[in-house]
Amino acid sequence: MFSYTLREERRSIYERCLWCSNESEEAAEGTIQDESASGILLETEKPLAMSQRIWILMLPDEEITRQELSPEDIIHHPLSRTGIVVRQESPLRAGIRFDDSENKRLSYQRWYRGGSLIVTLSAEDWAVITLSGELNFESAVFLERIFSKSGKPQQEILFSCHEVKQVNNTALTVLRSVIRQCDKSGVMITIIAGSTMAESLGKNIGIKNGCLANIDAPPLQTKRSLKRELEAEAANGSHGVVLLARGAVGLNRLSAPMIRLGIPSWKTQNFREAANLIAFNKPLFVIVDVEIEQCPMLLELNRLEEYELEKLPPIMVIGPPHLSELIRTALKPPVKVYISKPYTDRDYMNGLKAMINQEYNMQKIQDAFI
Repeated sequence: MFSYTLREERRSIYERCLWCSNESEEAAEGTIQDESASGILLETEKPLAMSQRIWILMLPDEEITRQELSPEDIIHHPLSRTGIVVRQESPLRAGIRFDDSENKRLSYQRWYRGGSLIVTLSAEDWAVITLSGELNFESAVFLERIFSKSGKPQQEILFSCHEVKQVNNTALTVLRSVIRQCDKSGVMITIIAGSTMAESLGKNIGIKNGCLANIDAPPLQTKRSLKRELEAEAANGSHGVVLLARGAVGLNRLSAPMIRLGIPSWKTQNFREAANLIAFNKPLFVIVDVEIEQCPMLLELNRLEEYELEKLPPIMVIGPPHLSELIRTALKPPVKVYISKPYTDRDYMNGLKAMINQEYNMQKIQDAFI
């Protein structure tokens, strides 16, 4: 996690959010009046007590208050932030200081530097950093401190700057220098840029352990897309993927690449219902995220034999490392890929590629994941 102190800028944002405490029976709505990297001013519909510990979740550009999230969903959401009530401005308005003492949680922060907004989501060995608005000298120096943070450096960094509209040349020199230095240190950096930043950084940025992708670049017409490959499979009677996990957070993590790649998916948290979904929809394959206490429920998938399907769909299981062989033996549908927990999004994407390549021989699958 980021362990050093950085200067703050506080901004009025007026964003709706959901929040809860350990004692909450349901999620409550609130409005974030202003925010800095270390805390927020939160307006609620019921009073908060001094020193009360709460979790706050806001999803920019989403109608978050329409989402049916339980307190447990909020507490375990990767973008929720833990806070302590440290000031009461009025009965329904309180100052919240973020609390990063939960070392096992991801660290999610938003930073403001003039016309720049910098958002960081980080774990011990990886970080996602986004820059939007403008790249000015102050935000470039700030990014330098984040990219080359003290202590154990991240092994992987995803840097998204596709929403940058204005670039300062001096700031660009600073940013290009720190990216090259991280690359020399062995950090894998993937840069997602729009035309402005892609042209500014240039093709000769010289990173060896990562890549720069211009999302505004026109697609190559000669490449056959993954969507067309899947449409071809659908014409043969199979389409989509069934996703099975206990909890909305797990299902959302599994489905995110499917949405981006245009793969239809059916999601469920019910192991018994999963067999019915598979039999009815005849998916390309099935992805299951399971904890040790849920392993006995996996046997519900063996009910697929009752449907007398022409072919049992292959399965990718994400589960405890020591139960791999037991699960492979116990399940009737073939387990083609087993990913041991804890796992990264890169592990999951590699497993997804393997499933599609093994079952459908899509030689150009790599093109669809760029």
